[in-house]
Amino acid sequence: MRDDANVSDEGPPVNGGDSGLFRFKSPGLEVEFAGPEEFVEAQIAHLRKRMLREMGLGARATPAPETSSAKPSLEDFYRRARSREGRGALQETILIFAYFVREYRSKDEFSIENLNGCFSLVGVTPPKSLANTLGIMKRSQRFFAAGSQRGHYALTEKGVAYVRRLIGAQ
Repeated sequence: MRDDANVSDEGPPVNGGDSGLFRFKSPGLEVEFAGPEEFVEAQIAHLRKRMLREMGLGARATPAPETSSAKPSLEDFYRRARSREGRGALQETILIFAYFVREYRSKDEFSIENLNGCFSLVGVTPPKSLANTLGIMKRSQRFFAAGSQRGHYALTEKGVAYVRRLIGAQ
């Protein structure tokens, strides 16, 4: 306990029920929630929504009408563009996410954190080593170029053309 405020650093009290603990640590951000399971789950849901919105990946509150100028949600775009199952599906998914961030969120570069947010939003498990997969796609397939910072990537014209073929937009 801190003497100056008489506040426990151990989180909210747990009243004999199931308790939960969530810790997230990343450069520049450290978050911890502890308490009843419902409290922790609610905090995680709130944090997830906020992070996705900050990354420009949040879903629309109300669906937009289908027009040529309407921007699709990531979920809708992913479901429309995805074509592969099994072998090659992971790389295709990464390309779809990178294209979406570029075309519909106007970000020329993306990071692994952006892609992890995309995987989370559409409910797909990311690969164990996303950085390794991106490196292979960059070096051997030339779908990505190095970004302006370490860990950032840019979709090449080859990557753009691949996704445009998937969605039928040449």
